[in-house]
Amino acid sequence: MATGRTRFPATRAFPASRDYSDLVQIASCGLVVASLIAMVVLAFQRGPWLDEFWTVWMAEPSLSLSEAYAQRWSTDLHPPLYYASVWLFRQGLGDEIAWLRFVNVLPLLPLVPSVYLWLRNTRRDTWLAIFAVLVASCPYTIANFAELRSYFAIIALTAALVILLKLFDREHELAPRERGWLRAQIAVTILIALNVHFLSSAIIAARIGLEMLRALLRRNWSGLAVLAIPSAIGALVLTITFALQMGRTEFYTFYPATFLDCVVIVGAGVALGLVLNPGVDLAIARTLLRHRVGALRDAGWSFAALAIGALGILVYSTLSGSLTLRYTFVLIPLAADLAADLAKQGLAQSRLQVLLFVLGAIALQLFTVVHESANKRWLLLADQIAAITRDCPGTQVIGIDQHALHPDDEQRPVSGWIGVFDSGYRWVASRHGFTVETTGRDADTIARASSCPTLVWAEHDFNDIPDPFELVRRARIRFEGGTPQLIEQRRLPHQQLLVFRNPGSGVADPTTAR
Repeated sequence: MATGRTRFPATRAFPASRDYSDLVQIASCGLVVASLIAMVVLAFQRGPWLDEFWTVWMAEPSLSLSEAYAQRWSTDLHPPLYYASVWLFRQGLGDEIAWLRFVNVLPLLPLVPSVYLWLRNTRRDTWLAIFAVLVASCPYTIANFAELRSYFAIIALTAALVILLKLFDREHELAPRERGWLRAQIAVTILIALNVHFLSSAIIAARIGLEMLRALLRRNWSGLAVLAIPSAIGALVLTITFALQMGRTEFYTFYPATFLDCVVIVGAGVALGLVLNPGVDLAIARTLLRHRVGALRDAGWSFAALAIGALGILVYSTLSGSLTLRYTFVLIPLAADLAADLAKQGLAQSRLQVLLFVLGAIALQLFTVVHESANKRWLLLADQIAAITRDCPGTQVIGIDQHALHPDDEQRPVSGWIGVFDSGYRWVASRHGFTVETTGRDADTIARASSCPTLVWAEHDFNDIPDPFELVRRARIRFEGGTPQLIEQRRLPHQQLLVFRNPGSGVADPTTAR
């Protein structure tokens, strides 16, 4: 009887007495649905932070589309496609970040027809089941759905393109109508995926380039055109966008990194899609030990794609001296592709491996939901500030614009950040029932003498000014009546709250003020 194993006649087959392929595919459906539920939960539970306020500011709905591009999108070194999507959502949702995060549903749409085509034509192949679970259960995939930035879109669009290119390799097995539908999907997905993030676009282009090489080697001229034409158009749009933006702003970096830092970060990006699931790890080990030559041959192209992608990011980061883990998220689907290629022969041969596959994914999902639900970010200190202002309604709250602390910093971003800090502080304060003033670069902020304390609130703070009085001086906060008394300093990673007793006040503890 023919089984899915007949696809690999050149390799020594596993014993035929066990085949849990159906169980793997059923389990993967449940696990992907569980990941989607986790994403929705985190969209409402995870706190906002500076980069999300930046996206909200960039997508100001009172500006027309042309005004938004001219005044904001063209001054930021990111393709404007994601900002345009958020701009459309803001027309109906305002600035409610929890709901705006559902703009990340849009990059999931190309996955629907690609998965449908796969399931319709390759029912016995467990590659998609393994690949989908590895990508969907990755903590950074789940967490970045609840992030109003383009990183989830990078993961989802790269995953869709990987699936489509896998189908493209076997398009001769498809009916003519399905073949045309597949090629149309590939063209549209390429155009979109190449215009989401500059660095990720380069890695995606390399993956497409490998597929073009395969089409060339097979003399598949029509297939080569299907890949080359949308790639050329997408690359042209991306290049024009980059040139226009570089004319309006200077290249800047946020994340200084040594070469060793870059190696570690790129390695972590690869590991996110490759080694987080114990069932898949065991299946890969089993496949390599029993079918080393055949497995490497089957996974050769996916290995090449991952290696080129990782090397490309490493070269960029080494030359620029800057890298953060988020820039490597494009590697998650590429690594998952390699892992699924290596594991698909062995995973379904053991109930233990299937069990570990399921439990490993569930463990990642639960960890992500618990950890990120507690990650309140800018809301964390806001809850404490709201409690103090309720105890003493005259409390003055001053938010520090971090970039105003470093006016001569060559790496500071475009001037819009000044408005972003202010809008971010006000967004949080309005939802916690207090008001806030934001420091500026050009004038002092006056801390008024009062029987209530003065709260100095610093978000996105890198603790590079440990002395609270030096922080206040650098932020140009001036207290009426003289030097204040520091009652309390609450320092957390990347944020802190300073509680001052004003000169001439008889208040010693803000919690006793009325």
